Amino acid sequence: MDIRQLSNRQPERRPLIPNCGQSRVERDRRNRRAAKRYGLDLQFDYRVFGRDGSVQEGWGRTLNMSSGGLLVAPDQPICKGRTIEITVQLPAQFKDATGARLVVLGHVLRSDATGAAIRILHHGFIHVSNQEPPDPRGTLGVEALRSN
Repeated sequence: MDIRQLSNRQPERRPLIPNCGQSRVERDRRNRRAAKRYGLDLQFDYRVFGRDGSVQEGWGRTLNMSSGGLLVAPDQPICKGRTIEITVQLPAQFKDATGARLVVLGHVLRSDATGAAIRILHHGFIHVSNQEPPDPRGTLGVEALRSN
């Protein structure tokens, strides 16, 4: 590089104070989540467990999901601080099967008009067959009648 080009370069100016020039509000708007959220609009059923042993049931739609939490739009308000069980109906491409469901046990962090934020405590997948298994007693009864 030519010495003239070096002398014409402006020095890089960095503020001496970190985040200088940003307002407190701008800094607080940064995404502080530990996991990336994915916008998924899926149907779910839920059960909220009250401290007195009561159970509130309902349904809703997911707004977004991550490995650590969900943002949901329930059909009725959910109380903050409660334990919730959510069963999400997954599309066929998940888990390579129709009827696959995600079951989440979580904690309601907040609930307002925009939705309810749920922290995932435990999760798992179940498969629900769309076909009822044949009743072995019914089959045996038919066979027994034919043999007589």
